[in-house]
Amino acid sequence: MSISGVSSVTITVSSSGSSSSSANQIAQLSKQVQKLSEEVKSLSSGSSGETTQEVQQQEEMLQEQIQMLEAQIAQLEAQQAQSSQQSQQSSAATTAAAAATTTTSQSSTANGVNNPTAENQINIYV
Repeated sequence: MSISGVSSVTITVSSSGSSSSSANQIAQLSKQVQKLSEEVKSLSSGSSGETTQEVQQQEEMLQEQIQMLEAQIAQLEAQQAQSSQQSQQSSAATTAAAAATTTTSQSSTANGVNNPTAENQINIYV
């Protein structure tokens, strides 16, 4: 019993940390899922002269490949979300540090406004 018409899918996923390469990998994996889904549909409706058992085995193999690709897509999306969260946290920390520096510099130059000096002090007696 030979299985013909089944495409072999080999995927290598590297964690490079680049969101554009992750997006490209996700797009490629999605295209492969789509191709495999089309193969499953063609097996279901096709009349290639194979027995129903052979067709079922091919469909099962294709479904397993689709599940593996979907798992890899989910993993890439999780990595992408994690890296974007880390970049947001680092930019928030940078923004907070810049705000603290700005506040410190403003308080040193704002003498006399809400922080009266000896020259700009008003004494009010009632």
